[in-house]
Amino acid sequence: MIIVFACFLLFSLYLGLAKPNAFIILYLLATTKFLGFVDIEQMFVFGGTGLGMPSLNSVTFLTAFIQYTKKKVPWKYHLFIFCFLLFFLYGIILPVFLNYESIYQAFITSKESWTISLLLYLASYRKTLNERLIITCIKNIGLYLTFLYLFFIITSISPPCYYASGVFKAFYPTYISFALFLLHYDFQIGLVKFKKMILLSIFLFIGLMTAGHFSLVIGTATSLIIYYCVYKNSNFSVKRLFIRTIIIIYSFLLLFFSSNDFRETITTQVTIIATGEDDALKSRDSYNLFRLNAIADRPLTGYGFIHKSAPITKKYQINQNNRFSERFSVIDSGYIDLLIKFGSIGTSLYLLFWGYMIYKVLKNSTKHNPLQLLMAFYILQYFPVNFTWSVLTYSHGLVPAFIATYFILKKNITFQH
Repeated sequence: MIIVFACFLLFSLYLGLAKPNAFIILYLLATTKFLGFVDIEQMFVFGGTGLGMPSLNSVTFLTAFIQYTKKKVPWKYHLFIFCFLLFFLYGIILPVFLNYESIYQAFITSKESWTISLLLYLASYRKTLNERLIITCIKNIGLYLTFLYLFFIITSISPPCYYASGVFKAFYPTYISFALFLLHYDFQIGLVKFKKMILLSIFLFIGLMTAGHFSLVIGTATSLIIYYCVYKNSNFSVKRLFIRTIIIIYSFLLLFFSSNDFRETITTQVTIIATGEDDALKSRDSYNLFRLNAIADRPLTGYGFIHKSAPITKKYQINQNNRFSERFSVIDSGYIDLLIKFGSIGTSLYLLFWGYMIYKVLKNSTKHNPLQLLMAFYILQYFPVNFTWSVLTYSHGLVPAFIATYFILKKNITFQH
């Protein structure tokens, strides 16, 4: 297995240096566990630690840095990457400084943040990359994952790496959402006709719903609706917003009062959540209790990247036999995860860091192209989605977000159709 691992690293290094477009495709496929058939994280395990994606991110850093030193990279990339790396370094240094764990433990726990290497690579090779190829790849991944969800529902058959403990889980559902935004970009520039856009949008939305992340469905739908209401022609219009908002509200109310089944479903769900009777939310609250206790003790600065074996984790754990409560980091409560890592001060700065980039695009909509606007809306949906899924701190959210950031920062994009 060591030989296979070495061959994988050498192959990745070759593509990273000589074939940047192929390397980006390799990176994207690796995050999907190669479409569900090869999980390099489980394949390359040494000393109990999966080194698949960390090693690929290391190669990405290395090849990006080599090119980074040769080519002049615009300051806007420097600024974004530098700010993100500050949070990265804070998360590593803080727990070591406080004697909570070793630097090795902090470094290993930070591996989700290593995906910043992708943005560094995109910025370094921006003049040789084929962005049309990247867009097409992401759209196809989204369509593929949607097909797999539907195929599993019908046949109970799935790729081996997507099925475990009786549950089908594709990597990542965020690609389905991302594909939707890129599909609508292609529609905006005339590469996709209206009927095809509608059919593919419906297909992808069905994929999002079957993926089971309701917040992502709502976030994607809401962001796209706002885009078409306000920024369709990259021009803000209060009149257009008002008229279309009224139409949307009227349509919802018409459906609400005309359909008993729809009305009962909505009423029941709202009542369950409002009264705190939802089983999923209840279990999430119980799993997060020890994290909330930890946050209460260090509300301002947090703890940084804490390894599950660190003594500070054992101090607060309530149920050590539950896999959802074995570590400080949490994948299904994004803001709790942020508060654990960075505290209220760091979390505020981290959200401001992402929010300011989005604000600049949406405020000056006439100075930005449709792709930049759609990418800003894609990242914008992360703020509500992050309540129930840690898209701002885990790779399933960060990888698409960094690609979206690249499209935003590289204003003058030339596509090879």
